[in-house]
Amino acid sequence: MTEENIRKMVEKYEIRDNRDGRICAYHVKTDEEKKQIGEHKAEILAYLKREEEKKKEEYLRKTSFFESIPGVKEIRKAREEWGDYQFEFQRAFERGTGRYPDSPSIDAAGIKKLEEQYPEAVFALDMEYKKDSANYELAGIAEKAYNALCNGEAWEAVKKQYDKDNDEFVLRHVWD
Repeated sequence: MTEENIRKMVEKYEIRDNRDGRICAYHVKTDEEKKQIGEHKAEILAYLKREEEKKKEEYLRKTSFFESIPGVKEIRKAREEWGDYQFEFQRAFERGTGRYPDSPSIDAAGIKKLEEQYPEAVFALDMEYKKDSANYELAGIAEKAYNALCNGEAWEAVKKQYDKDNDEFVLRHVWD
């Protein structure tokens, strides 16, 4: 059976790998279809494994490119460190023990300087955060920008398109 036929079969029957040598096919209606799937089980499992590897490679490529954007690692680390400090400080304040955490190596002003130094990284991190938004349409707009950044497009052009898409969203939903 060709790879194209296997792909069509996987899509038609929504075949999934159970990761224990078994497969699950959701839309099998006849015994003949079930028999055909069973006969090609090894090929289907191999196809699903190849597809998973492709997705994994694509994910690693995207994340490595995203992490290579100048300033992303520094700003992310600084924000996390500052957030952890604020959390621990608030916890110590609420306990009332007087044992406060040590000040972090960077404060809010230092983070602001980093953000001014790396506007591309600020935009990229915002898109990374917003792509998981509760509003599906806004999340889609942010994910489109995130994917464009991961594919190496110029961040100014991506930001311009993101702002345009966001403005169109606001205009469509101004009376919601």
